[in-house]
Amino acid sequence: MLLATLFWSSTLIGNKILVDHLAISEVVLTRFGLAALLLWLLVALSGEMLHLRRAGSRPVLMGLLEPGLTSVLFIWGQSYTSAAHATVFWALMPVMMPVLGRVVLGEALRPVLMVAAFIALGGTLILLFGGTNDGGSLKGDLLCMLGVLCGCANQLLARRVAQSQGRPMLTTALQLTSGALLALAILLLIERPEAIRAIDQRGGLLALMLYLGFVASALPFFLYNYALRHIPVGRISLFPPLVAPMGAAMAAIFLGEPLTANILLAIAIILFAVFLPYLPWFRR
Repeated sequence: MLLATLFWSSTLIGNKILVDHLAISEVVLTRFGLAALLLWLLVALSGEMLHLRRAGSRPVLMGLLEPGLTSVLFIWGQSYTSAAHATVFWALMPVMMPVLGRVVLGEALRPVLMVAAFIALGGTLILLFGGTNDGGSLKGDLLCMLGVLCGCANQLLARRVAQSQGRPMLTTALQLTSGALLALAILLLIERPEAIRAIDQRGGLLALMLYLGFVASALPFFLYNYALRHIPVGRISLFPPLVAPMGAAMAAIFLGEPLTANILLAIAIILFAVFLPYLPWFRR
């Protein structure tokens, strides 16, 4: 999950660059279309295609929720609000997921998970409010919040699929294909083909899109679906807050944005929250 979160963090930088050149649905369609092609190739080579009929419709529904609606709503929200405002909503996931995991899945609600969740939320609030005006907007914030709610619904469903099927590669291929098809429908029906702008192959956009599709989308979703076989959703949900400090660090390295003391403090607090349940005193 830590490795998957690292790759997902890099998409924050890539998405910010790409939405200046492409339509939102183009970004989602190309990213997850490329990722799906890679996953289907691996499914065919591994022989898992024989189990396609047993997979059912739940991975397709997963794809409509995430990456489909989650990515579209979140990238759309990022085009209106600041990156700091967008990332704060991911910190709400670990607060909500232990309760949802208890209510929907019947998973144990350990007190340490709730403590860690609120510590993670506090670290992200420091990241959000520790600096000067960060350019947030109500419209963008609401879109990001809706995206995170779709991500929560997907996480509950994905946990059930992982427990019952245990084929993360096939599940991920179906999930990413469904998300890409939703983006295609949005492109054709809402943004329309005339919104398409060609990728400048002489620059770095094509290479960036290939990275986001093959590396930063296919690999982390596979790792995520694999991890869901072994880790309850309450603990899984402690990792999304890491996207904020990791993304901030990458923005400093690749975009030249300042890495302030508040960001460093938030990184330390959120890392502590993520690993708190793994400390020997709380493992029981």
